[in-house]
Amino acid sequence: GHWGTLMPFLRACERSGPPPTRPTERPVAMQPPCAWPASGALEDLRLAAPPVLSGGSVGRDWSAAMMAGWEVSEAAAARAMEDFVGGGGLAGYEARRSRADEPGAVSRLSAFLRFGQLSPRAL
Repeated sequence: GHWGTLMPFLRACERSGPPPTRPTERPVAMQPPCAWPASGALEDLRLAAPPVLSGGSVGRDWSAAMMAGWEVSEAAAARAMEDFVGGGGLAGYEARRSRADEPGAVSRLSAFLRFGQLSPRAL
């Protein structure tokens, strides 16, 4: 099982010092900066751009289906976390973790963690 990789990691974390503190509460309001920095359009970053093939033609847009099914927001991340933890997904994870095809079997939190909508400390 996954304990063969998890336990050495857990023991190393325990030896590294005290557990991390809980995240601070979200501020009620934030003051905007005196002047906003110059910025480009999000599309210019080409974060989910389809690949360009060796002949120069554009390949399949592999991200379209993923982006259609992913609400990119902190609120959606919080809902996904609550759905998994409070909805029984976490309780059944050990038995169902290899069944990503079954709804609720895995958390589907990776993208939220990767792109910063969810803090590992909040978990």
